[in-house]
Amino acid sequence: MLELVYHSISTTNLDKADLLAIQKISEDTNSKNGVTGFLFYHKNEFIGILEGNEESVKELYSKIVRNDKHRNISILVQEAIEERQFTQWNMISVMDPKVSPVSADHGLLVDNVIGLAQLEEKRTHGSRLFWHTVEKMLKEKESVKRHNQNYGR
Repeated sequence: MLELVYHSISTTNLDKADLLAIQKISEDTNSKNGVTGFLFYHKNEFIGILEGNEESVKELYSKIVRNDKHRNISILVQEAIEERQFTQWNMISVMDPKVSPVSADHGLLVDNVIGLAQLEEKRTHGSRLFWHTVEKMLKEKESVKRHNQNYGR
């Protein structure tokens, strides 16, 4: 079984409909091909982790590379694994208040996702890197936002 972690930048500002379409396609295609994983989207950045048989994961990744919604796509980790880490996860999570119906206290939601990233069991190098990157993406974006709020920008 193969685990692949990748990072990319969105070529456009995705709206809620775009992300729901990605989610629907991911759920349908991946379940048919035995691929599990998780896709995290935050302020035009994607971090994704895919798990499954080598052929299916590589085929899916090649489709992602060809998709015009991504640029600067890079594989962060690609390794053989003994068991899946993301069997119960939805294929996409959005942490962008412009496209996601988030709570009135977006900061609390961000803190909760960061807490989850710290608590989630990480048995593989890929899952550790995935959650570390999610945490880093959220902290960087939130620190810039807080700085701008504090200094009136």
